[in-house]
Amino acid sequence: MRADNGKKAERALLVGIATGPGGRARTESSVEELGLLAKSAGAHVVGQLIQERPRKDPATLIGRGKVEDVARVSEEKRADLLVFDDELSPAQQRNLEQAVGRKTWTARSSSSTSSRAARGPARAGCRSSWRSSTTCCRG
Repeated sequence: MRADNGKKAERALLVGIATGPGGRARTESSVEELGLLAKSAGAHVVGQLIQERPRKDPATLIGRGKVEDVARVSEEKRADLLVFDDELSPAQQRNLEQAVGRKTWTARSSSSTSSRAARGPARAGCRSSWRSSTTCCRG
């Protein structure tokens, strides 16, 4: 599949985390919206995973067991990119990228970089082909 710019579209696996009462329904809705955002940025969405936890894991956001699931599914679906529906700390992003061997992108951010992240493909000079507050080296 090709993106509008003629380049091969990245294959994105969407990942959400549900915490607290009513978390699953909110997260499912949010991940659906995330899929639309990823598609509008030129990605081909190949699947989604939602992890239910009492609280977010400080090392990986989703917990070690779910990281293993994400690695397996991303391999099966040949995903190039993991798109998270929650902000990742730099340490979480590094841990996930090392464990899964895929780039990560965060669609949600509490900072002003989220509007830049939503614009999709990054300019030359950035480590990732998707903008994010933690991987783009230029604003």
